[in-house]
Amino acid sequence: RRKGEAERRNMKAPKDSNRRELWDRMTRQAIQEAVVRLVTRNGYQGFTMDQVAEEAGVAKGTLYLHFKGKEALLESVKESSLQPLRMELSVILDSDRSCRGKVEEFVARQFAYFDEHRDLIRFLLEERRVAQLHRKRQGDNRYKEMLSKVSSVLEAGDRKSVV
Repeated sequence: RRKGEAERRNMKAPKDSNRRELWDRMTRQAIQEAVVRLVTRNGYQGFTMDQVAEEAGVAKGTLYLHFKGKEALLESVKESSLQPLRMELSVILDSDRSCRGKVEEFVARQFAYFDEHRDLIRFLLEERRVAQLHRKRQGDNRYKEMLSKVSSVLEAGDRKSVV
């Protein structure tokens, strides 16, 4: 009998673990979306963790279970929001398309992405304004990687007299 109970508990653990992971992802996403809305309305530094908790519909302690503080939360929002676009742009830049094709698709995809995520562009513009004050952005490795890829495409087009 004990063996059967232990087996049932072990069988439930992965399912419960998956539910917990899903719940955590949904909670993080709700928090991140709340931050984008707050920054859009109040500016990059014009919100508190209390306001984020209220906007997301979670307890303030829940915020700190997922994020160490305001800066970690803001960085997480930026990273998770831009990761899908970054992946799409890398695929474009690494493709076999012509230089012109890559540049056209790269620009078109960026415009489309930000048209689909208008609040995100407001958030990023505010973040950029603050980053320029602190000169943080130029030290960001992801920024440097993307800049390097775009430069490579343009240099290749220049060598072929396409750009």
